[in-house]
Amino acid sequence: MSHRRARSSACPGQQLADVPFTAARPIGNRALVLNNEPWHRTGATFDRCDEFLGCTPPADHCADPWIDRAVFDLDVPVKHLNGVRDVLVCDGRWMVLDLNRHVGDCPVGNTSCVPPAGPVQRVVYSWDARGWKQENGAKTGTCQEIRAALPAFPQALCGKLPPRR
Repeated sequence: MSHRRARSSACPGQQLADVPFTAARPIGNRALVLNNEPWHRTGATFDRCDEFLGCTPPADHCADPWIDRAVFDLDVPVKHLNGVRDVLVCDGRWMVLDLNRHVGDCPVGNTSCVPPAGPVQRVVYSWDARGWKQENGAKTGTCQEIRAALPAFPQALCGKLPPRR
């Protein structure tokens, strides 16, 4: 069995290579850890497990790992992923969250710190085959504005959206 590194590096001196390995017992569907990174079987090769989703992504698209992955793509410090976001609605196909980047100004675990006031950004996502995809067109984040920019956004979710803070 061999492993082929899925991504090439920006370093010109590095190349993709097959690395044979053997095990005392069959690996089966268990994760394989190399250099402190988990890998999972994909056919005859192994791929690196996702940093947020692990080796077996949750079936529920509204689960925290999927949301963390989407928020991470907004360039939020990893240690503040959960604190800067407030999920307003999520039905597995659509998600709306409010993002307060200023929460990151407080140290993690410091309950007495009050983050400075700042604008809260409303972000709309749709689900596609690769995960949550950020949609454009929600400057104020009202449901009327969201539906004008994204007509497929369900009217039923509008009743669950609180007013903007």
